[in-house]
Amino acid sequence: MDGYASVFNQRSKLMLEKGKVFFEIIKPGAFDEVLQKEDLNVKAVVDHNPEKLLGRTKSGTLLLSVDDKGLKYSILMGNTQLHKDTLEMVERGDLYESSFIFSIKPGDSTFTRDENGNLLHIVNKISGLYDVTLATDGAYANTDVSIRKAISDYELEEAKEKLKLIQEENNNKRNYIIELKNSL
Repeated sequence: MDGYASVFNQRSKLMLEKGKVFFEIIKPGAFDEVLQKEDLNVKAVVDHNPEKLLGRTKSGTLLLSVDDKGLKYSILMGNTQLHKDTLEMVERGDLYESSFIFSIKPGDSTFTRDENGNLLHIVNKISGLYDVTLATDGAYANTDVSIRKAISDYELEEAKEKLKLIQEENNNKRNYIIELKNSL
């Protein structure tokens, strides 16, 4: 399943946060640094609900990338009931928007007003990325989610191999930590 959790240079729906009513705009490059973090552990969920986990970067079942449009995600869907139900909801058109949870550091965004006096929150740099979500009512109307209808055997094997490498790397890190603890 593929989608865009965020799109660049597009206004969000009207938001209310900390007593401010505003539109938000994510600028190109905002995700560049956060996606390079070695300990990145972003979850793919439904409606920001961690109990509706679809995948995660740490296990390799969620892949994140940035292109000219925005922050793109690809979820390697499994055979769980949640995955089946989610695929059905996307296929029916009930789930068609996406969103994300993030944090920023002071100075990495600005507030300004447009020509009509609307408050705009301009986000230049994201310091923390916590989830991408398939949403019944996403913050950005121009995000999307779709089902990849066909996947070649090569792509499937490539995804499985990448997942295997990530799992091996995680096991190696766990073993190293255990060895360190035992040596102390």
